[in-house]
Amino acid sequence: MKERFLTVLKWFFIALGVIFFIQILLVLGAFLGILAFSNTTFKMPENVNTMKDIKPIINYVQDYQKDTGKYPKTVEGIKLKKDLVYKYEPSKDFNCYTITLKSKKDNLTKQYQQCMVKTNNSKSTSESYVEFRS
Repeated sequence: MKERFLTVLKWFFIALGVIFFIQILLVLGAFLGILAFSNTTFKMPENVNTMKDIKPIINYVQDYQKDTGKYPKTVEGIKLKKDLVYKYEPSKDFNCYTITLKSKKDNLTKQYQQCMVKTNNSKSTSESYVEFRS
């Protein structure tokens, strides 16, 4: 009887150890997953083919912003394809801008928006890109 009790007790502690080890692995995996996700930066890819028509305007605005710290009031003199019409609209405080590009031949409208907020200790930039047919 004593020998059987020791065998059952031994297997109980082995099972308890295995369950504890599996629990440690699950907690460690969850922690590493959360850590990996928190370090992920979501950024719009620079090489999106659909944005190639808007890219000259974006480059001009970004260069202007690097020099002055704000987005320009107007954008003029940028060469685009003949069938494209663009509209540039800055926000009231010149921290955001919207570019709307319309194609005359296929009624495709592309809209790009970027906002930048600077404070003493931080800088935040957000981008949005939408395509639709009108």
